[in-house]
Amino acid sequence: AYVMYTSGSTGKPKGVVVPHHAMARLVAWATTLGEDTFAHTFFSTSLNFDVSVFELFGTLATGGTLEIAHNILSLTDHPAWDGTLVPAVPSAFQALVAEPTTRLDPKLLILAGEAFPTTLLDQARRALPHTTVANIYGPTEATVYATGWFSHENPDPKATTVPIGRPLAGKSAYVLDATLNPVPAGSWGELYLAGSLVRGYIGRPHLTSERFVAHPYDQGARLYRTGDL
Repeated sequence: AYVMYTSGSTGKPKGVVVPHHAMARLVAWATTLGEDTFAHTFFSTSLNFDVSVFELFGTLATGGTLEIAHNILSLTDHPAWDGTLVPAVPSAFQALVAEPTTRLDPKLLILAGEAFPTTLLDQARRALPHTTVANIYGPTEATVYATGWFSHENPDPKATTVPIGRPLAGKSAYVLDATLNPVPAGSWGELYLAGSLVRGYIGRPHLTSERFVAHPYDQGARLYRTGDL
């Protein structure tokens, strides 16, 4: 379907080859987020950021409207904004709630791309009492999103960041040790993802084989090694 260039933590861009079926499954999951969630989407994400695929095609595939803006702070130009979906990175949303000049009441606020502090969740709940707040996690290699946490749940009161939640429909997540065995609950391990994975890195076969490994529990399938602990 497309090639998305990402550098991750290395600073060296690599082309990620995303198949059509993986993108189609992402859009199919988007349609499960509730009636009219994509009716009016605030769209300020760069097309160089893979989250834009979800926002763009999730909205158009459900017959919604995209309001294209320079960045999320463009919402401060509106005394009141009556859209239904606001996607953002947590730091950008933090800047928005520091400017309490705009009244928002979207159905869904999606935060992704960075750690989501629980202090910001508290601010979001106060500012948007009728809005569902979601923390969505996923690398480009898992086709944008892989897990999600929604605000009808409460994070651990001792936690400083909101959890990444549970695997989305059609996805799986495993915390494994160096030999690809599950670690005991509460122990450290590396996060591996399965379901709607990309084909690999264009022109980088060795890197592809290093990051995409045979699934030890599903013959013929693969796992993506995220590098996240």
